[in-house]
Amino acid sequence: RQGGVQGAAVHCAVHRAIRDAMDAAMLITYLTEPKITLAFLLALSVITGALIETLKWRLIHWVDRQAWRARMIPLQRKLMQNFGYSEAQTEEEATVVDAYCFVVAICGHHLLMSALLLPVVLWGWDSCGPRGHLMFYAGALGDLAYSIYDSLQIALRTFCPEKFKCLGVQMPLKFFIIMVCMHHMLSIFLTVPMILFYPSLRALHVIMCSLLLAGGSCYLLGC
Repeated sequence: RQGGVQGAAVHCAVHRAIRDAMDAAMLITYLTEPKITLAFLLALSVITGALIETLKWRLIHWVDRQAWRARMIPLQRKLMQNFGYSEAQTEEEATVVDAYCFVVAICGHHLLMSALLLPVVLWGWDSCGPRGHLMFYAGALGDLAYSIYDSLQIALRTFCPEKFKCLGVQMPLKFFIIMVCMHHMLSIFLTVPMILFYPSLRALHVIMCSLLLAGGSCYLLGC
């Protein structure tokens, strides 16, 4: 009788694994339809923007109560000036704290997306199965959604600062050129074609994961 119970448990586990794999494969089929991909991406960009802005404001309230806040200010101020902010724009401590908390929020997002890409990097495309494939698509599209949201909010704060004060202070043109034109445009134009036509490309997995992991960890570690 005990052997029968164990056999039934194994059968249920195998059946559940097969069903989950089929569900993941079905989701991938939907996600890789170009129209569905774009619709999902637009919705995810809105959700990503809302989550990051919410997290940023919560971090601001938390950072303002920390003893190390005063030590963080000059370091973050220097980082902002390296990206084109003037001394006058970084004079207000609230502006510096806002930028610092935004950096922390996006670093967390980068690390989360890199974690979703890890299965295909560690075990390979063929070995990680449909679940690993689904995590890869989720991580790639999640990073792209952030790039779209960030490009839009930087553009609005650069060229229409008075109308979008709710997003933060005006950003310098140099920052727009570096972050939008030279940084985000690469992922915006390449991610969808690459994951639709070359999803199993090993180099794609390694490059995407390593860039996100590096981007997410370097600023958190103060590098």
